[in-house]
Amino acid sequence: MRDTGALFQPRSAGWDDGGGDDLSYFTDLPNGTGISSLVIIENMVGISEGDEIGLFDANAITNSGDCSNEFGELLVGAGRYDGEQLNIVGVGSIDLCDFGGFQLPGYVDNNSIVIKVWHSDTGIVNEATGDYTAGNGTWGQVLTVIS
Repeated sequence: MRDTGALFQPRSAGWDDGGGDDLSYFTDLPNGTGISSLVIIENMVGISEGDEIGLFDANAITNSGDCSNEFGELLVGAGRYDGEQLNIVGVGSIDLCDFGGFQLPGYVDNNSIVIKVWHSDTGIVNEATGDYTAGNGTWGQVLTVIS
């Protein structure tokens, strides 16, 4: 994975990720839905211990408990880099509206995985790119491995 240097504005804090990663920046995660996708990140370049990796879906379901069909960028998984391989579980959306149900926020299958890095020493967020050794760079894969 390579940091590409594009600056982004901070997201607001809110949800507890429940992962015990002591996240400081990428904290606005949706509650678990029971739908998930594992993303393993290894062999990082330009990332320091303490930096955080946020995984986003640029066109995720963002509404909760209704069928208002709201879509937009959503942080769906995050972790703090500690010098080792990083395993992040992304939260998938639920859409039961066709069956008289509701929607819950999360990634939408086949949407692209967007990677952002928060640098703890500078407070700057950059978009990053990666080489996929498993999976194809979209949400909904059983396993995605990024180098």
